[in-house]
Amino acid sequence: MDTFKKLTLIEKRNMAIEELVNYYAEYRIYCYNKGDKLKGIELRKKIHPLINLILKIDETLSKEKNTIWTIIRRTNKL
Repeated sequence: MDTFKKLTLIEKRNMAIEELVNYYAEYRIYCYNKGDKLKGIELRKKIHPLINLILKIDETLSKEKNTIWTIIRRTNKL
């Protein structure tokens, strides 16, 4: 895959979900083959603690449990 036609925002908005998923899969393969580095990973690592803090505050204030924070482990005893 030597060339890849990038779509405009309007073209992406008019695509069906399945087509959009396939488009981005092909785009990732194209970028990988071209040798491009992943973008945004460092930013996500930096804002992750902030997002966790916001979710924890929201859980505390709303008095609802977020499934992200609560992992239910069930042990089956025979």
